[in-house]
Amino acid sequence: MPTKNNGGFIDSYEDFYNFMVKEANTEKVEVTALAIKTSQDGNIIYYVEPWKNNTSTDAVSNLNSAPGYSSKDVIAQYHTHINSAYPSPQDAFFSNEFSIPVRPIGADGRVWEVNIPQPYIVPVLKLRLGNEQSSYPLNPGQLIYNPN
Repeated sequence: MPTKNNGGFIDSYEDFYNFMVKEANTEKVEVTALAIKTSQDGNIIYYVEPWKNNTSTDAVSNLNSAPGYSSKDVIAQYHTHINSAYPSPQDAFFSNEFSIPVRPIGADGRVWEVNIPQPYIVPVLKLRLGNEQSSYPLNPGQLIYNPN
């Protein structure tokens, strides 16, 4: 199984999903992973990236981090949301920047997806709160799996 310091591969979606839900419930930081389409047989495997430098609201994700694979093999990015929230603005921007789906997995087992490939521009709602202006993507994603 993947570890906080070294990450690791998981071969089946069921094992991967169960691992990520467990981590969302036990880790205090986000855990990231890459779905990789193997060139040998077209199967999909999952590389859980080391999460020792992640925080509760931010994660380090490198599309070239899976040993033996490159960013060209990555078909989606997954990560845990320990608060089981829907996709964040950062998820939308990551999806747009790298043209791949981003799929947060909550501690409650729900899986969301945000998929905004280039050349589209992420539609943004600008809010002014006091002296600060914040930007949030509109329509941040959709629920693609709900275990309940």
